[in-house]
Amino acid sequence: MNGITKLAIAAACGLALSACGGGGDDSPMVTSHSNPPIPATLSYVVSTLAGSASVNYHSGSADGPVASATFNFPEGVAVGPDGSVYVADTYNNKIRKIANGMVSTVAGTGSLGNEVSTNIDGPCGSALFSEPISLAVDQNGTIYVADTMDQVIRKITNPGTAACTVSTLAGTTNVMGYVDGTGSAAQFSDPTGLTLDAAGNVYVTSDNYTIRKITPAGVVTTIASDQAALANIYGSPPHLWGIAMDGSGNLYVSDPASTVPTNVTSVPPSSVVTVTNDSTLTAAALTVSSTPPIAALNTSTNTNNIIKITPSGVVSTWAGSGTACGFADGVGASAAFCVPSGMAFGPDGALYVADASNGAIRRITPNAQVTTIAGTVAGATVTSGWTPSLVGWKDGPISQALFFQPTGVAVDANGVIYVADM
Repeated sequence: MNGITKLAIAAACGLALSACGGGGDDSPMVTSHSNPPIPATLSYVVSTLAGSASVNYHSGSADGPVASATFNFPEGVAVGPDGSVYVADTYNNKIRKIANGMVSTVAGTGSLGNEVSTNIDGPCGSALFSEPISLAVDQNGTIYVADTMDQVIRKITNPGTAACTVSTLAGTTNVMGYVDGTGSAAQFSDPTGLTLDAAGNVYVTSDNYTIRKITPAGVVTTIASDQAALANIYGSPPHLWGIAMDGSGNLYVSDPASTVPTNVTSVPPSSVVTVTNDSTLTAAALTVSSTPPIAALNTSTNTNNIIKITPSGVVSTWAGSGTACGFADGVGASAAFCVPSGMAFGPDGALYVADASNGAIRRITPNAQVTTIAGTVAGATVTSGWTPSLVGWKDGPISQALFFQPTGVAVDANGVIYVADM
């Protein structure tokens, strides 16, 4: 699909111009949506914000006016303090910006960093990335990137200026592993999701089923993990995807579809020493080598769910049935997802989720009420995940609009939601 799409409440279009108008149909995109606290009985309209509209994907890396700019599997999206939209243009190995009707490249040359050099930092025009999946922007406009295939977390300062610079906040370039530490002494395994707290700490999900915290000084610690998944780090471990934090410091993590590896015989250095895989286990009951106590995640019960982790380390399933792919609205465990991916909180206190394989955008209220606000035609029954007749790249009212595989979500201060739809 390779473009940027937007979804708006029809009645709000005169007020939220950035979420109104436009057209387009079959293209990869990022979507925006102006959402409650306006009553949910209003109709929604999806339109393309930037990128090409083509049934043949029309992938590319062209900058310029939003109607002619192209993307190549954009997976992550974030909003800056000035309202600019930033995109992790994954297969272009670039970070892109959408503002004032134009698309530009913030950083990255297009070359894969892990194939060219271990020296991937430097001025934004020459810095390298390797399939970045997600990003977040702090109140000062600094961009943080989960540079997935480079196995590091990157930091972009002064974006859009001559002083724009890319540096590595934490991780060892092109080395996959699980080690806590400071800066390049730490190791990650395909870092995927990323979010920030008010103090500037970065929280990261990764393929070894861990949630890591990185301080502004680059100190990495593990705050939640699963021992069995860690032991399979170089095989095919389960993984977490999206991550978001509410105003009370609770973390919410999307678990697309995970299973516990079998025949676990060892765990890597610096991994969990004592784990019982109790999904309600508190942090105080665990110990970790050279790091603070952490919470335990249970991959055998957290499948296609949204997981909640309190500041004290209590882990619970907040929404989702914990079964194979499904599609159902409802409260808590009565709802069903299929590969829930990127997530973000809106100013209304609701969590917005890109339900990738259902081709839908879901809204979860603080009491865990799940509703579908766009995608997967209303009234449809999904029993086996990705359903070709229910996905696509079609703009229009929610009774007609389709998403292909939405993976990233961001919400601005006015409640406009942007969705990266691959």
